[in-house]
Amino acid sequence: DDVRLRVMKAEWFERRRCLDIGCNEGVLSLSLCLRYGPEFMRAIDIDPNLIGLAIARLKRLRAVLQEDLRNANLSMNFTAEGQKRALESLKRVRFQSSNWLAHPREFKEYFETVTCFSVTKWIHLNWGDQGIRDLFRKCETTLQPGGYFILEPQPWKSYLMVWKKRDAAVPAVGSLRNLRLRPRDFQAWIENNTCLTLVEVLKFNETEKMFKQPRHIYVFRKKETSNKLLRDIQNRVNTSKSFGNFLLIPEGGGGSEMNPQDTELRESRPLNTPSSLLQNFKSSPYTLPNMKSVEASHFFKPWDVS
Repeated sequence: DDVRLRVMKAEWFERRRCLDIGCNEGVLSLSLCLRYGPEFMRAIDIDPNLIGLAIARLKRLRAVLQEDLRNANLSMNFTAEGQKRALESLKRVRFQSSNWLAHPREFKEYFETVTCFSVTKWIHLNWGDQGIRDLFRKCETTLQPGGYFILEPQPWKSYLMVWKKRDAAVPAVGSLRNLRLRPRDFQAWIENNTCLTLVEVLKFNETEKMFKQPRHIYVFRKKETSNKLLRDIQNRVNTSKSFGNFLLIPEGGGGSEMNPQDTELRESRPLNTPSSLLQNFKSSPYTLPNMKSVEASHFFKPWDVS
């Protein structure tokens, strides 16, 4: 039982559309689904091997529950009705291998809860301060108003441990001195540069071997009115016959950026987007060396899990 499950709340996941960024082998993603029954769970990771393990875990879990239901054998502390609900929850899980930072609006969908457990360190070491800022901005724009962003950053001490080992997966930043934004600064940066407001800090002492120091989880909520301008424009777009070569640049949007190649929200005023935003994201900085197989999105459809 992952200790982080003990501090989660049902209201953050129950009957909500959820996105888990950096899901690894899918252990926590599946546990959240079994415990809280979200409406939908998309779990992504850049490593296709880890996603393969996650899908295999999902298949085994579904097979066990189906077998137990057929034999009227209650397992995993479920009642018969609980087993049926668990199976239904698992049908709503989608695992995907993809570099989420590489495409600003990859899924063309919004979520009511976005989680980011123990993954910021790897983004930070590979893509620096800009990668972290882009991560937080994208989480904000992916959330629906009133949605939750649940962040568990790794402490700076863990950066030092990885750097000392010279992990082969961390070649990019050159030196830790190039990282001006530290994990202790994440909360203030998010509140000052996005429409997310801190609502709760979860503190717990970790006793398992996987973590050797106290952990913190920050729960942010997106302001209810932050997308009002976008909704107003969308209503106008829906009644427009042609858009032309124009793009809405939202004011007061918490620093969020919109790419004209990916957005459908347009308004009849000249495009004044910085030229850097007009670049084709095929040349995105968010690609890892020697991982060409990851650049192509490996999407596992529902029928991949039978």
